[in-house]
Amino acid sequence: MHLAEEKFNSISAEDWAAYCNKVENREDQYFAREMDIDTRTDNIIITSDSEESETSDEDDE
Repeated sequence: MHLAEEKFNSISAEDWAAYCNKVENREDQYFAREMDIDTRTDNIIITSDSEESETSDEDDE
């Protein structure tokens, strides 16, 4: 426990702020990618083979 406290106390306010900024930037990047992925996957339509064959049979009638 003492070692962790020593390490925490050795981090300057400037270093800690830089780490926090880096994490916030990464979060923003992930959020932007997530929105792009959501948009792309919302447009995907998945059909099974049985649905396709039923559709094909109906078209023939």
